[in-house]
Amino acid sequence: MAEEKPEKLRHLLVPGSTGTSHPYVSPLSVPRPRPPARQRAAHGQRLLSEYGAALKTGIMARGGGADVLGVSLTVRGEPGAELPIESLDRRRPDGPRVLAVREVEGVTVAQVFVPQGGFQIIEEKLRDYLFKDTPKGKPANEALVASIASFQLAALQELWTDPELPFPGPSQPMAWEAWLRDPSEELLSSFFSLCGQYGLVTGERSLEFPDRRVVLVSGTATQLSSFAILDTLAELRPARTPPTEFVEMPSREQGEWSRELMSRLVLPASDAPVVCVLDTGVSNNHPLLAPLLPAANMFAYRKSWGLADHDGHGTEMAGLAGYGDLIDALESKMRVALEVGLESVKILPPPPAENPPELYGAFTADAAGQVEVAAPERLRVFSMSVSTSNGRTGGRPSSWSAEIDRLAAGVDDGRQRLYCICAGNADPSWYPHYPEGVMTGKPLDPAQAWNALTIGAYTERDIIAEPALSGWLPIAPHGDISPTSTSSINFEGGWPNKPDLVLEGGNVALSPEGTLPPDASIPSLSLLTTDRMSPGRLFTYTNATSAATAQASRMAAHLWAEYPTLRPETIRALLVHSARWTPAMVSRTPDKDQRVRLYGYGVPSLARARWSARDALTLVVEDELRPFAVGKSQAQMRLHEFPWPVEELQRLGAADVRLRVTLSYFIEPNPAQRGWMGRFRYQSHGLRFSVRRPAESDPAFRARRSKAMQNEGYTSSTGTDPGWELKGNRRNRGSIHSDVWHGSAADLASRQALAVFPVGGWKADARRAEKLTSVRFSLVVSIETDETEVDLYTPVATELGVLVDVES
Repeated sequence: MAEEKPEKLRHLLVPGSTGTSHPYVSPLSVPRPRPPARQRAAHGQRLLSEYGAALKTGIMARGGGADVLGVSLTVRGEPGAELPIESLDRRRPDGPRVLAVREVEGVTVAQVFVPQGGFQIIEEKLRDYLFKDTPKGKPANEALVASIASFQLAALQELWTDPELPFPGPSQPMAWEAWLRDPSEELLSSFFSLCGQYGLVTGERSLEFPDRRVVLVSGTATQLSSFAILDTLAELRPARTPPTEFVEMPSREQGEWSRELMSRLVLPASDAPVVCVLDTGVSNNHPLLAPLLPAANMFAYRKSWGLADHDGHGTEMAGLAGYGDLIDALESKMRVALEVGLESVKILPPPPAENPPELYGAFTADAAGQVEVAAPERLRVFSMSVSTSNGRTGGRPSSWSAEIDRLAAGVDDGRQRLYCICAGNADPSWYPHYPEGVMTGKPLDPAQAWNALTIGAYTERDIIAEPALSGWLPIAPHGDISPTSTSSINFEGGWPNKPDLVLEGGNVALSPEGTLPPDASIPSLSLLTTDRMSPGRLFTYTNATSAATAQASRMAAHLWAEYPTLRPETIRALLVHSARWTPAMVSRTPDKDQRVRLYGYGVPSLARARWSARDALTLVVEDELRPFAVGKSQAQMRLHEFPWPVEELQRLGAADVRLRVTLSYFIEPNPAQRGWMGRFRYQSHGLRFSVRRPAESDPAFRARRSKAMQNEGYTSSTGTDPGWELKGNRRNRGSIHSDVWHGSAADLASRQALAVFPVGGWKADARRAEKLTSVRFSLVVSIETDETEVDLYTPVATELGVLVDVES
């Protein structure tokens, strides 16, 4: 495969850009009326008194004296007011630091650590509010002080940031994720020492993020409640436990079928890409898996766990990753060419069933490290069909999802990785309430990871073949979301659209009385795969988002086998670009914002993805730009002119055409829960695309994009561009953005350029911008038309030097 570097037709700089992000302003925030002088005095004096009392109590509780590092406070906002948390966070060593932010019944609650050397900073803000006016005659610091309802000494319970689970009782033993207030080795050492002093047990590993370090600790809330420990913490979250329920299906007489299929296999090349299955291990003594999974490709997080599959789930996923639905291969009489191999890393421990919680981000990082040390040059897709059983996060990042984002982006080693992870299954009690149960059920941790391909399940299995189940009816219609899947319809705020894609995950049926089968699985509504070699069994059935994820991983690896020099970001983009919503999906949800939250971008097609990269008018760009100003160098925009066959498009005139654009990149995460706005955003940076409008001049197009670079929430005074399916913020969530424009061929002929430009992120902070000189992105653009007598490809072939052409 050859790649030709695109011509940089324009290298735009942002006039006056400083490289810093603009503060986010909520559309719900409105100016607060200026308080009367008497009200101002009473409010200010009360807050000043509360602040002083909280500091005094905190200092005394910590023993007093100069050795007190600081005091953790709880700052509560006024109901309905937006608390400007950035004003409480001073970027200097002795300044207050915002630790965590949460919403409690419409009130913003912030945890703030105030170092001893910075006690006067907040006090001065309060005094200035009382006694000083701005040049416009308003109270100084009014936006901050008027929005604060109270100052209180922080308690351990205030650091609990998981809204789905209640804070545990004081004597309840449990495993916690302790999020330390900074990632320094000094604080980590102090925390370990304090835990030992108070009888708490800490995990072996920690995860380091830009502003946090996460450690697993076991004990009670009472043990954690000492002020010494509290002052090391920014947040507390429950440690996630691994899933415990895996599908087991009935067996068949299978030996003859397996041997017959083996006689038709064409094995992959030794340097073929692999699917790395992160699961319960794999039984590689299975005759169909042994050729794909040699012993050298098998690993475990702990050697004492062994390498074999103790449960069956990992072997089921390996079968799907290697063969897809086995029925297709078994029933075929043709030779079966296997283009990809397998790896296995056992990240889930064997019984006892009550497995201790673990810091699964560390497990995932270790898995990548083991296979990459063993085969550093191998192309691999990491396939993770496991999730937590108690981690429906509403889109907020966890230590696990953030670590996946770090690994995908190659934050520590510069090596980008492709992860396919399952969206997590719906609770079976929701099945009879289809589709409301799917719409209500949020994906399971770590499905919210921005840089991963998160996979949900749809189904085309709607025929029940078992005679004993006469009268039973499948729940999901043909082509619609599987009852086992979940959606991000109820995700909070601007978190990513999850799942990204949906693949076959099987169906569920109800009896005439409306009851479910005992294990909610019916063979004819499921997928056939390899069994872990239970006595007399070679095949079994499986379903749900786990099965969908294994198939998506196989698809990504096959695409990489054909185009081995493409980046992980590009493979991800091509799969999303190939996805389409089924008629059942379009009929179910006319609201496209809800549709992308329920189905992602739809069902991908390997044939269409291959075709997109080779045989049709689809253009692929792998490029980079500087997202923020660094020194004297300003932020960049990339502008690509389309090599459209203008004469052919004009000849088509009013004929319908579709312009499909997909932009894929990886962000560096910052998962500390501090409001995730402004410089506290989760993403290191964001990228967007925009297509030039008809009759829009080049200067006007550049000016519109430059304005958007300076203000992520900018909306042009000329209105939005009609014809796009998702538009605006619908397509701007996460780190992959895909949309389709519908219009006439003549209109498309006048749309001659596309810009990729940066928007804000936490690395826009002046202290960090120098560390992010450039970022990679992959761009896929295609034209589709239903006209059969027009050749859009040939006129462009000679122009493919403008954008990357991928050739076999």
